[in-house]
Amino acid sequence: MSTLLMTTSASQTLIRLIAVAVAMAAALAIWTVAEAAFGIDVRAPVFDGSPEPLPIRAVDVLLVSMLLSFAGWGFLAILERLTARAAQVWLTIAVAALALSLATPWAGTGVSVPNRVVLMLLHVAVGSVLIPALYRTSVRQSP
Repeated sequence: MSTLLMTTSASQTLIRLIAVAVAMAAALAIWTVAEAAFGIDVRAPVFDGSPEPLPIRAVDVLLVSMLLSFAGWGFLAILERLTARAAQVWLTIAVAALALSLATPWAGTGVSVPNRVVLMLLHVAVGSVLIPALYRTSVRQSP
């Protein structure tokens, strides 16, 4: 393996790890401002089965944003092995997934409108960091 390829791979991995960390930090910052500055008790809406909205704690924000970030990274890595147009395919699916995820805070019951806005902001924060970073670090083929 050439030194250039190893260096590119190492820098790609580093950039992606930083993007995951920044996405997590952005989500945590939004949660912290909502809780501390605006007094919003961030909770997940009630869907079938739960008696009341579940609290969303800082650790929940960090874990979910980390897991979903690594899931997106893993999906891109699989696409990179399967197709020369991995970046374009991944970008389309990632943007569609983010758009669809914005509907989930409005589903369910038991939480306020400000709470729902905070949940949407959490989704947008993670997506707005992760999508461009993973896309830019992917090897793209010209059309």
